[in-house]
Formats: sequence, C-alpha cells, structure tokens
Amino acid sequence: MNKKSDLKLAKEWFEIADSDWKYLQAGLKNGGPVHTALILAQQIVEKYLKGFLVYQKGKEPKKTHNIAILLKQCAEHNAEFSEFLDVGKKLTSYYVKDRYPGGSEPIKYQKEDLSEILKAVEEIIKLIKNKIV
Repeated sequence: MNKKSDLKLAKEWFEIADSDWKYLQAGLKNGGPVHTALILAQQIVEKYLKGFLVYQKGKEPKKTHNIAILLKQCAEHNAEFSEFLDVGKKLTSYYVKDRYPGGSEPIKYQKEDLSEILKAVEEIIKLIKNKIV
C-alpha cells in the first residue's frame, strides 16, 4: 500500500468510528444504558487506533479487541499513546465483561467512570486527528 491508499483506508476506519460516536451520544442523550455507551466507547477507540496503525504501517493491524495492545503498537510511532494505557485496560474490560455473560461479577458503573472514559476517547481521537487528518 502507499500513503495515499493508507490514508484512505484509515479514514474509512475513522468514519465508522465517528458514526459509532454519534450513536453513543444520541443514546446517552435519550437515557440509554451506560454499559452500552462504554461498549461503544471501546469500539470507537479500537477503530481509531486501527486506522492510525493502518496509516503508519501500511497494512491492516492484527485482529484484537484489546485496547492496551493497540495503544502499545501505536506508541511505537508516538509515545503519547502510552498515556492512555490505564484507560485502554478499562475499555477492554468493559467490552469483554459486558458482551459475554457468566464467569465474572457484573461491573457496577459510576457516572464518573463514563465521564472519564468519554474524555479519554475524545483525547485519543484528537491525538490521532492531529497526527493524520
């Protein structure tokens, strides 16, 4: 792939993530469940990180839903991504625990958790857009 096609594919990842972001915001505005918002937040970050990696590496990243792994890969290109590792671990745990029943105690969500996560999502998106778009 070349940089032009890498950018095109990265932007496709971002467009899907932006659609998820709009859906997340509409859901919260209409009283949607916090756990669904957190799952969508994980998906948004995953798609932005994969788009960033496509642009940087010129190929699709390996399939994973683990945000910490993706952040570490992105940090190889920009150390600022390391700042989000703790949030990445939380996002991954929300995604896995809420999508698949059984085996673990349900997560008790706090509004503060959601606020922290949404702020981090916005910061990650901004970081990527400042580097690529």
